[in-house]
Amino acid sequence: MKRVFIIAALIVLSIMVAGCGKSEVGPEDVSTAIPSPDSTPAHTEIKNTDTPNPTEVTASSKTIDGLEVPALYAGFMEQQGWLAEDQLWFFSNEDWNGDGTKEAVAAFGRSEGDSRELDSIYVLQEVNGKVTTVGEPYGSGSYEAVQVREIALQDRQEPVLELSLTNEIEMNGFALVEFDGNELVMLTSSTAVTGAGEDKLVDADQDGQYDGYTSERWDYDVLYYPVTREFKWQNGGFEPTKTTVDVGDYPDERMKVVKQYAVLRTIDDGLSNEIAGRLKEICPDCTDEQTSFVNADWQQNISQLITTRAEDYLTEIKLDELKKESVIALTYSLDNGTSYKLTFTLVLTDQDRWIITDIQ
Repeated sequence: MKRVFIIAALIVLSIMVAGCGKSEVGPEDVSTAIPSPDSTPAHTEIKNTDTPNPTEVTASSKTIDGLEVPALYAGFMEQQGWLAEDQLWFFSNEDWNGDGTKEAVAAFGRSEGDSRELDSIYVLQEVNGKVTTVGEPYGSGSYEAVQVREIALQDRQEPVLELSLTNEIEMNGFALVEFDGNELVMLTSSTAVTGAGEDKLVDADQDGQYDGYTSERWDYDVLYYPVTREFKWQNGGFEPTKTTVDVGDYPDERMKVVKQYAVLRTIDDGLSNEIAGRLKEICPDCTDEQTSFVNADWQQNISQLITTRAEDYLTEIKLDELKKESVIALTYSLDNGTSYKLTFTLVLTDQDRWIITDIQ
């Protein structure tokens, strides 16, 4: 009997040892499971941790001379060879003429030290994945354009280009260029023909839209009188609204009185309170008939004489010291022998001022 019990115990022990060869992982033991090579997921996301280069070409754009340009336009510029010698100064892709279609405007220029010069401005358009030029390229004209930028004019929907113009000496002005139809055309320009002046746009109400500009002159085109003219953007253009002139002190000599009268009548545009006031002081009782003698022909012909050869055209033909009266002739002769003459009668007032009392 003892022997039977021992044999039964051995059989039970062998069954228990065999059961220890198998192991089953339950939900509580998933951290101990080791996947086999065949259990790799069907999709694995791989993240790129490299920092992108801000100047490299992407699928949609390229940076050229600091400006971001759509890759399609950048490729076209390179194909045309525009970037071989020039720099890209300006690029903007929007609706420039209000027709509901975007056009890209690209300006190219050269820089050497402090000197800059615009070469050309192109209008580009993309249709069905192909870029073409629209119209003819636009240049800077007689003065150098040193900067191109986009601006807005008061109550105008379409943007315009401002070209900053200079002769690199004493003249700074501007030109405004619009895309009209299929061409870049000048909307307006303000520069000094004499090479001396300062013209700049004005945003009077500070709303981000330019509503006028000022034009300062001081050279022989205004007979050396400091003149500031103001223009306002209205009715689709710039209209003169005010002129300020530094007329200086009242002339202390009778010759200078006649000279100033002729000069102010020549540069008068009818918008200067200073000129109107001084002319009234010089000739307080002059009639319309008398003042009409200094007409457009005189204004055109005497300008240079007044500033360069006063002794050739002003002659005192009579002086009555007792009556404190003087008669001065203003004479101008054309190359064909024709002569023009105006005679001014002046008297000395109690305030020790010479004034004009008659013009013939």
